[in-house]
Amino acid sequence: MKPLYLFYLILIVLSCKSQKPDVEKVIPEGYNAGIMYFEDDTNCMYQIKNTISNDIFDVVNVDAVLERFEWKDNQRIFFKFHRLRQSNRCENILPIEVEDIIIN
Repeated sequence: MKPLYLFYLILIVLSCKSQKPDVEKVIPEGYNAGIMYFEDDTNCMYQIKNTISNDIFDVVNVDAVLERFEWKDNQRIFFKFHRLRQSNRCENILPIEVEDIIIN
């Protein structure tokens, strides 16, 4: 009987998650938290999703952004941007120009 109790105890301990909360990085002042991703079959290939507002942005100055760092799919970032008033290349995606990015 004792090995069975020991087995259940080990199973419970291994299956329980830590009670420590996930430590989230503080968003620098003036920046937004987001995730960069790549959509292959669209005009808006390079996109950023704002993790707070859930807005999806089309990055129109991709060449300038790519010069500074490597674009990784699903990379968490902090970013500064300004919205553009030009016509949108894709439906339901807001065009932006990225001013600065910090890799999270």
